[in-house]
Amino acid sequence: GKAIAERMAEHGAKVVISSRKAGPCDEVAAAINAKHPGAAIAIPASISSKEDLQRLVDETTKQLGRIDIVVCNAASHPFFGPMSKITDDAFRKVLANNIIANNWLIQMAAPQMRERRDGAVIIISSIGGMRGSTVIGAYLFERLFWDRREQVRRDLRFIVLGHAVLEQALEPWPGISCKVIFAPPDADPDAC
Repeated sequence: GKAIAERMAEHGAKVVISSRKAGPCDEVAAAINAKHPGAAIAIPASISSKEDLQRLVDETTKQLGRIDIVVCNAASHPFFGPMSKITDDAFRKVLANNIIANNWLIQMAAPQMRERRDGAVIIISSIGGMRGSTVIGAYLFERLFWDRREQVRRDLRFIVLGHAVLEQALEPWPGISCKVIFAPPDADPDAC
């Protein structure tokens, strides 16, 4: 998320830094503002709280005037191990925080984009959803939901957002958080 915000600010965007804890948000916003004065604000919010996400959208709109791009990058992975051993509560948390919360945020920001007939939604996915894992299977399951479910993406485009809004699911390689690498699903991970 930090790298995405930094890169957007480099290109002139006003960015909102959001995470559960205010301290890290303030630190990242300050670092961006040191390079690009006035480019970043911090608004802490938890993806597990619908109220926090609504406050995030409302405060962003109040401070910046509008939302042009929503980047859904936050995710939870409360379980390390095979899907056959994940508890129902842990799996529900993965689904709630990584799928339902994205939907909430998109629903909250979409009306102003639809009204303007302009905007973008970027959902960070993972190519790992196409490969499987014995240790992070639940996380990759939900990443697969975003990255290969064309119907979900069509619904975002045509039903939730309206036809003039761009949506895209980005698929960085697993384990790479400092940059986004665009690659086809059948690309060789060693070529990364």
